[in-house]
Amino acid sequence: KAFAAWIQGPPVSEFLDKNGLPLWDYRYKVTYPGGKTYESGQSGFYAPGHAVATLSIGGDREGAWKVEWFLVNRSTRESRLVGTCEFTTTW
Repeated sequence: KAFAAWIQGPPVSEFLDKNGLPLWDYRYKVTYPGGKTYESGQSGFYAPGHAVATLSIGGDREGAWKVEWFLVNRSTRESRLVGTCEFTTTW
């Protein structure tokens, strides 16, 4: 069982570096109901400017979840928190 989180921004082509490559990547951090966390690696956005994270339910079925989204500058590796989504699941 799984579900997903989504982040949307402008098209990738609006933010390119001097070499014509995307300036921003993303990463995310999931905090599960039991307190465990998962941090993704750095990934690129789809061309229209969105990204999707598949969230595996595993043993944490009920409770409060949190997904934090970070932009990562590909040149400097600077990471910025840009959004947080919190929700509760019940079964």
